[in-house]
Amino acid sequence: MRPGEADGTNAVDRLDLNTVPELNLEALRRAWEGSSPPDLAAYPDPEATELVEALARKLGVPAEWIVVGHGSDEILGLAVRTLVPYGGRAATLNPTFAMYARFLAAHGGATVPVPEAKELPRAALRRADASVYLLASPNNPTGTAYPAAAYRALAASSPRPVVLDEAYHQFAGQDLLPLARAQPNVVVVRTFSKAYGLPGIRVGYAVGAPEIVQRLRAARPPFSVSSFSIRAALSALADDRFVTRTVARARAGRRTLARGLAGLGWKVWPSQANFLLIGPSPEAVRIHRELGRRGIWVRRIDYPGGAAGGCLRITVGSPEQIARCLGALAEVGA
Repeated sequence: MRPGEADGTNAVDRLDLNTVPELNLEALRRAWEGSSPPDLAAYPDPEATELVEALARKLGVPAEWIVVGHGSDEILGLAVRTLVPYGGRAATLNPTFAMYARFLAAHGGATVPVPEAKELPRAALRRADASVYLLASPNNPTGTAYPAAAYRALAASSPRPVVLDEAYHQFAGQDLLPLARAQPNVVVVRTFSKAYGLPGIRVGYAVGAPEIVQRLRAARPPFSVSSFSIRAALSALADDRFVTRTVARARAGRRTLARGLAGLGWKVWPSQANFLLIGPSPEAVRIHRELGRRGIWVRRIDYPGGAAGGCLRITVGSPEQIARCLGALAEVGA
C-alpha cells in the first residue's frame, strides 16, 4: 500500500521533494502558446543556444561560460565524469545530497565525506584525498549555507575544481556566481526545478571558466534538453515575479514550520533552504512510516544513525500542507 492510500484516497502531500507548492503554470502556458507542432516534433538545438544566450545576458557572463543540461543532475553527473579520474574520489560534506555518492559509484569511485560543522571545514576538505570538492549551498539535507568568503578561501587554497551546487540559492538570498567569475576552478550549478517551479521540465545549467565548461559540454549527449523544456525555461527566466513570490512564501512558511516543530519538541536544524531537517530521533523510522500512512511524505535521512536514530527532512509546503504535517506529527509523537 502506498502512503496516502490507507484511507482509500490518493491524496498525498509531497513534502519529500524540496519543490515549491505552486507550479509555474504561467511559464508553461506561455511556452506552449509560443510553440508550433514543427518546433516540438523536431530535434532541439543540441546546444540550447537561445537559452544559453538568455542566461548569459541575465547573469552577466559570456555565453561560452554556460552549459545547459537535463536538470542539474545531468550537469553534476557530467562534472564527476569529466573532472574526476575514473575510480577517483570527490570530497563532500556529511550529510549531503545522496546523488553525489551515486554519481561517484557509477564512475567507479567514491565520496570522501567530511562532517558538516559550524564553519565550512576547509582544512578537513583540503586533507581529503580527492580530485574535486562537490559542495551544495545551501546544503541538502541540512539547509546550511556558508558565507561566500569561506568558499572563496577554499577555492583559492587549492587548484582542485570546486563544484558549488546552488539548487536552493534563491531561498538563502545568496549568489556564488561572483566566485565562478573570479576563480577559474569554481563551477556553479543551478536548476529550474526549485524556486522557478518547473521540476518536470528538467533543465539545469552550470557557469564557470570555459576551460572547465567546455569539458562538460563535450561530454554531454546531444539533444538532452527538449524543445519545450528550452521554451519553458526561457519563459520562466523572462519573468522574475514567480520566483520573488515563491521565495517570500517559502521563507514565511519556513518560519511557521520551524516554530511548530520546535513546539512539538523536535530539534530543528537552522536552514536557509526551503526545507527543514529535524532530529535525530530513535523513532525516525516509525514516524516516517506513520506520516506516510496519513498521506504526508517526508524524506528519512539515515543520519547520524546508531542509537541516536535518524532525521527527517521536511519540505516547506503551502500553509495548508504545513498545518497537516504538524497535526500528523502531533498525532504520531516524537
